[in-house]
Amino acid sequence: MSARTYPRHFARATGTTPIRWLIQQRVQASLALLETTATPIEKVARAVGSDTAVTYRHHFAAIMRTSPSAYRNAFSGAGGRR
Repeated sequence: MSARTYPRHFARATGTTPIRWLIQQRVQASLALLETTATPIEKVARAVGSDTAVTYRHHFAAIMRTSPSAYRNAFSGAGGRR
């Protein structure tokens, strides 16, 4: 399949572009880390494949409508202090 055809087929099958799908998967993978560990956001970003914490925070906020720190405080049992 050509490089030009693949994104169209991917979008038809998933409803999104390959890069948006990848970003969503990275954010989803980070949720468990935020909920169950006190790992710094910078390390969470690297663990899920983001180049920088700034980029990770931007994508997280766009998808989750909150910051990673606010998510951690709201959804971790001890406010992220485990």
